[in-house]
Amino acid sequence: MILITGNDSRPQSLVISDFNNDDLLDIGVVNSRIHNIGIFLGYGDISFGNQITYSTYPYLYPCSMAA
Repeated sequence: MILITGNDSRPQSLVISDFNNDDLLDIGVVNSRIHNIGIFLGYGDISFGNQITYSTYPYLYPCSMAA
């Protein structure tokens, strides 16, 4: 499985949790170089959707994540 986080994104940390409360595991990743948090929503069949990003620019430079 390959999850695309973006060109030169420098993924630094990840966490597996149910971010959208659908009882399916999702993947959260910190993209430190492009200043965002990415979420890959799980489909429940060992596959995931495209990354949904939440910007932290210009105030935060994410380096870790917890759920």
